Amino acid sequence: MNLRKLIGSVLCIILLVFILSGCDGPESDTPVNDEDNPQENPGVHTDGENDLHDHHGSFDFEAALSFFPPDTVMARSGDMVLTWAELYIFLHRSAVSLLHSLGGPIDWSEEIEPGSSLSELVLDYATEEALSFMAFEFGANSIGFELSEDDLNEFNSELNHLFEMYDGKDAFEASLRENSGFYNLELFEKLYKVEFLISNLIENLYGEDGAAFSDEDVSVFEEENDFMMAMHILRLKSDEEGADPMGEAEDILNQLNEKIGSDNFEEFFEELMLEHSEDFGGLMSYPKGYLFLHADMVSQFSDATAALEIGEISGIVESTYGYHIILRLPIDYDVIPSGYSREGIMRSLRQIAALFDFDALQNDWFNSLNAEFTPEYYSINLESIFIWQEEDCDH
Repeated sequence: MNLRKLIGSVLCIILLVFILSGCDGPESDTPVNDEDNPQENPGVHTDGENDLHDHHGSFDFEAALSFFPPDTVMARSGDMVLTWAELYIFLHRSAVSLLHSLGGPIDWSEEIEPGSSLSELVLDYATEEALSFMAFEFGANSIGFELSEDDLNEFNSELNHLFEMYDGKDAFEASLRENSGFYNLELFEKLYKVEFLISNLIENLYGEDGAAFSDEDVSVFEEENDFMMAMHILRLKSDEEGADPMGEAEDILNQLNEKIGSDNFEEFFEELMLEHSEDFGGLMSYPKGYLFLHADMVSQFSDATAALEIGEISGIVESTYGYHIILRLPIDYDVIPSGYSREGIMRSLRQIAALFDFDALQNDWFNSLNAEFTPEYYSINLESIFIWQEEDCDH
């Protein structure tokens, strides 16, 4: 599983991220990431954009929701069942995402993978998402974890706050049904409570912000994923007349070589870094150094760091940005990896490792479900459920 996909999603309240469709929905205000500033970052580049295409139609979502009676059982695991109303929430989310990405009628029969149509792949994905909620309930029950009275009071307080934001329960329920595919408010409350349970369960198992996850456990995760940590002094390349960034880097390196082996060498390196480094964004965001994966940085920076022992400095390393002098550091488990922070994921390595441990636990619970699917489930064909309707939209 992709690291950032997990960390970005495992705790987000997906039930509250309403993807509005149709003519009356507000325009997306999701920010688009600009290309990284090399001064902020000695080597991460992100390609790709998400284009939302105008379209003049939509699916008949109300008809899709009503395709089966809401309590039609789609899958069973012991006493637990997955109903059509529950599965539809995740099918709706996938359908709206496709609508926004493709901007027009969707060919559900298109073969996306050998032997698998788009309809089958979307159904598989939505089913896995829906069963994940069952797995969390199953897992919590299996270890005897349940929400306390204080937790339930907090949950009810959050619900009431949502109702106030939407000017009442009825308006909130109408928005849920129209924009997010919920059959009714009761279903939202059920799934929202599971997400509330997840958050509390993670804190119960790993402590607040993963504080109870041991250094030994984090070190296993760190080594498996090849994290590195380093400070660097950067002199930027320059076209200015008389500029000599390479010579400046050599002077700094000479000063450092004179102090190698001293008890306070790291502090001396940090002093020179604060005085001379032109990685201004890095100094502001990562004053104690970058914690990163090899692919996060330009290859010259990552390769040079990987070749160093802890506490060792490099020679002068040239990259597209300039001239680096790198000090490899022992990894601080309570620092936020730079690649994650640039994506807005403000979690320390300890928290990330704890979440991955929880994901492995959840996978065990998921596999223990052994869900059995009903004939109604096997009859699902999204081409028959999501019917395209032309609309007159004023954009």
